[in-house]
Amino acid sequence: MHMTTYQRASGLLAIALTGIILADSVLAAVAGSYLSPAALDVFDDGRKLLITQNTGKRIDIFDTATARVIRSITLPGEPTGAVCSPEGDRFYVTIGIAPGALLVVEAASGKILKTIPVGHTPTSPILSHDGRTVYVCNRFENAVSVVDLATARRTKTIPVKRDPVAAALTPDGKFLFVVNHMPDGRADLDYVASKLS
Repeated sequence: MHMTTYQRASGLLAIALTGIILADSVLAAVAGSYLSPAALDVFDDGRKLLITQNTGKRIDIFDTATARVIRSITLPGEPTGAVCSPEGDRFYVTIGIAPGALLVVEAASGKILKTIPVGHTPTSPILSHDGRTVYVCNRFENAVSVVDLATARRTKTIPVKRDPVAAALTPDGKFLFVVNHMPDGRADLDYVASKLS
């Protein structure tokens, strides 16, 4: 596969940032305060990263220019995933096990504006291209929650295969692809594999 200069540079930047984040996590572990970074999203035209710190029960704002965490926002539970609004003014963060929730966090103040129940062990929130809907994988509910941000309610639950853990929306917004962590069939067959929904 041919890679453009931009793709190579983006890949190298991602590797470098991952190394920095992991190094910071190792140092924190040595200091006895391991935070369990679990997910991230890019915003502010690539100048900042939103990092979920699972054990730390917080999200961190990481400045890519200075390679430092410039701000932390404490959460009421362990974050499992996060996505930024296109404007970078709000963060949508999944937390908890059962019942799980989607938090709407105001970026400027760090205030939790809304707590929306979504289902068992939510993760991998995906924001629709128009910014009106968030899709959330509910791992142990074997479903994807569809959340209407205008009403702050789960409006639909879409059944998928076993243990959905990540998702991606096509550029035209017509399809949501969901990867399922565990096989949903018998384990004693010649071929056992997880599935894509």
